[in-house]
Amino acid sequence: MDEKIEKVLQEFDLKQFENSDVNLLSGGEQRRVTLAGLILQKPDILLLDEPTNHLDVYMVEFLEEMILKGKFTLLFISHDRYFIDHLATRTIEIDEGSLRSFEGGYENYLTCKELLILSLQKQHENLLKYLKGEEEWLRRGVKARLKRNEGRKQRVFELRENAKKKSLVGEKT
Repeated sequence: MDEKIEKVLQEFDLKQFENSDVNLLSGGEQRRVTLAGLILQKPDILLLDEPTNHLDVYMVEFLEEMILKGKFTLLFISHDRYFIDHLATRTIEIDEGSLRSFEGGYENYLTCKELLILSLQKQHENLLKYLKGEEEWLRRGVKARLKRNEGRKQRVFELRENAKKKSLVGEKT
């Protein structure tokens, strides 16, 4: 264990702070101390928020190596695409209050997201095509079987609203 501690202190460039008060260190130095402590604790689950902030490339590589060697579940939030690609086995997206899960890292996420967007666009086009036919029926006027047709008329209004919402979602993504 002492050997591992020495290696972590050296790799995270913390040896110089060995006898320092952590509260007097900069934010980046405190982050490195915290990361080192988390890695050495051998947790069952490790939660990290932007773990590569304030780390140079060499420290990030060491962190990736330590995480890959560790036997724990890792849940992290990061904007570091390379870090995500190296470590993630699943990518979770939160959009409009909904969760979407994608296998693999960032590159696979981009591929799957593009396919999803294309699929949603196709669904929206089909919805608009169907709505166009229903609008034409509505313009001709509701005739016999009034009750059934009133229900159909109500569905046309609901489809309009649905088409507007999906259109806004498509424009945003």
